[in-house]
Amino acid sequence: MKDRQVKELKEELKELAKKVWAGVDRLRSEGKLPPPPTPEEMADEPTALANSGYRERAEREELERENNQLSELVGSLKTKYPPISPETSNSKPMGALGRRKEEESKKAMEELKHKALNEMKVQLALDPEIEWIVKTVDGKSYLSVKQN
Repeated sequence: MKDRQVKELKEELKELAKKVWAGVDRLRSEGKLPPPPTPEEMADEPTALANSGYRERAEREELERENNQLSELVGSLKTKYPPISPETSNSKPMGALGRRKEEESKKAMEELKHKALNEMKVQLALDPEIEWIVKTVDGKSYLSVKQN
């Protein structure tokens, strides 16, 4: 077909389409055809619903592919860079957790010292050959030996 023939054919089809739509409008005005569907009705139209399943399945498959790719990436990173725990790390913990661990360690050391001092006081107090004098000033106890 030549360009002129194609152009003539397009014009004929346009004229035919105009006649068809004029007939549709006439039949609707006579009440022989229902009014055009609303957008809500078009959304509930069976072919639209039938096609939505394909779209949803394609989206779901795409999400699964992306999820699998991310899982593989995370898995490879875990093998390259295993997580560091306080047990496997030689460095000092930092931040709030580090401060809390340091405070707990100091507290445990103080409790251990206090316990050791109490045991020592009991052992010293039980020695019958030595006369001890215990003085408490401002909540602190001072131990001295009584001189004869």
